[in-house]
Amino acid sequence: MGFYLRKSISAGPFRFNLSGSGVGLSVGVKGFRVGTGPRGNYVHMGRGGLYYRASLGGAHRPRRQQTPVPPSPSPQSGTGTVIETGDVLEMKPTTGSHILEQINEKMALSPLWPWALVGGGVLSLIAFSQPSGPALGIVSLVATAALSIWLALRDQQRRAVVIMYDLDDDAIAPFQKLTEEFDRVRSVNQIWNVDTAEYTADWKRNAGAGRLLSRKAASLTYSVPGVVKTNVSVPAIIGGRQNVYFFPDVALIVQGSRAGALSYDQLEVLWSTTVFIEDGSVPGDTQIVGHTWRFVNKNGGPDRRFNNNRQLPKALYLQMGMSSAEGLRKILHFSRVVDHTGFDAALDGLRGIIEKLNLLALAPPCTSESPKASLPAPTTFVVGDEAKRIKTEKPKFWEYKLTITLLRDNVGPVIEQSKRLQQGAYTKVLGQIASPQDTLDWCRARMDEVPKLCEDFGTLVNERLPASWGPAGQPGDVTTIEKVCEGLADCARTVLTWKETVRFTNLPSAFSGVQAALLKFPDSLLEQIGRISTELERVFGQENPSGTYNINLVVTAPEDWSTELNAALKVAARSMGVS
Repeated sequence: MGFYLRKSISAGPFRFNLSGSGVGLSVGVKGFRVGTGPRGNYVHMGRGGLYYRASLGGAHRPRRQQTPVPPSPSPQSGTGTVIETGDVLEMKPTTGSHILEQINEKMALSPLWPWALVGGGVLSLIAFSQPSGPALGIVSLVATAALSIWLALRDQQRRAVVIMYDLDDDAIAPFQKLTEEFDRVRSVNQIWNVDTAEYTADWKRNAGAGRLLSRKAASLTYSVPGVVKTNVSVPAIIGGRQNVYFFPDVALIVQGSRAGALSYDQLEVLWSTTVFIEDGSVPGDTQIVGHTWRFVNKNGGPDRRFNNNRQLPKALYLQMGMSSAEGLRKILHFSRVVDHTGFDAALDGLRGIIEKLNLLALAPPCTSESPKASLPAPTTFVVGDEAKRIKTEKPKFWEYKLTITLLRDNVGPVIEQSKRLQQGAYTKVLGQIASPQDTLDWCRARMDEVPKLCEDFGTLVNERLPASWGPAGQPGDVTTIEKVCEGLADCARTVLTWKETVRFTNLPSAFSGVQAALLKFPDSLLEQIGRISTELERVFGQENPSGTYNINLVVTAPEDWSTELNAALKVAARSMGVS
């Protein structure tokens, strides 16, 4: 099918248009109020980051249901283990959770038009049986048809969740690559979803198989759940208890009238080949790797006690397994072994770009500079004239001098910007998070990002930076040094963005203590990143440096920081009535 990106979509009588300022709406049918329309969600992915915005308020939203829905019961013994065991309501993405809530709310709504059609049909039959006869019956049928059509249009808008994606080139490229590789993987004659798997000791009566699988036909296609209206083509796996939809930002998992979602870093895809003993027809593109018998002896020959014994082919299939820590388990069989490396690379590319965009915009709303905002720190890696000279001339200790120059040019401005932030020299408008539960989730997500930032910094300075300088007595590698310095600069910019997000996101007043506690952490990490060039320059700024030098970089949180932060979170949660 290929990738497409539309600028306008319809949901019942409503038309949604995408512009630089978000989602615009127009009403095409007289008699509908805009306030009763579906919510239009704006998802921006690009140089400005990844963020979500609900652009149009819909009808009254019910309160969040706090009681979890129990998972589906396990099958009785002897029927096999269900492969897809996870409860979709436990599968939640790290961002955009409000859209998932809307989808579940809309999927829970029953359509109205079938009731009108059935009720009107019954009344029409009764009318035709009356003495006045056909005239009244025809009027009743026309009225039923008109009412059914009107309600069908209303169902479209009341059960619709509109998701408009605004994708920059940075985001379009990896998603388009994913759709291309998706088309390559699905170019087989047959795909099956493995529903259940059951081990058996009666291998003699099961063609020598030790495990019995129950499969049903599945498909890889382009589709979205019925309640979702979107302007992008979405690759989907349809089949089994759970359907999987690969949206640009998350994988949506739908089971019946319930939906969950996983961020791509929560999703694991594993491939293997499997030999399957086919009892039915074999697709034309399948490779046959051997044969066995329906009833088989230990030596692999036919058990001649059975008159209806027949030979069965052993088919080589490609197996795709999808899983997550949240409970997703899905297994597919493909009738032909196709090259899946491109799909894996495309999925990794999508994970990578989403991770970068999330670092640019940790808060859901759009980011915009205020009138008194200062000039931002450089967002691209700078290789200045001095660095170019060092690369060309390669003076003594050039590896360290190049590192000093690159870090000074790229990390230095970030640290200066951080100081200006601390002084209140500029502001940004990051909008507001109003929902108490969303605010609590947002705060916890910011806390979870702290150890990841420290881990990335540790890997760069403990492993990659020393390795880039080369073994003792051997030259280093220019490209590797630049890459490590770029990684350190990215780490510094990420910390600054994290600080700006925490500082300028407008949270409910109950979370002011949490916000203040969060802001106490990042300065230590930025300080240690800045110390690298300072300490190196202290050594290699000498005329003839010699001896052994150790640079100890220690990232420390303020005293009792974790205790203070957790206490503030508990106070905020209690005051807002959330858990």
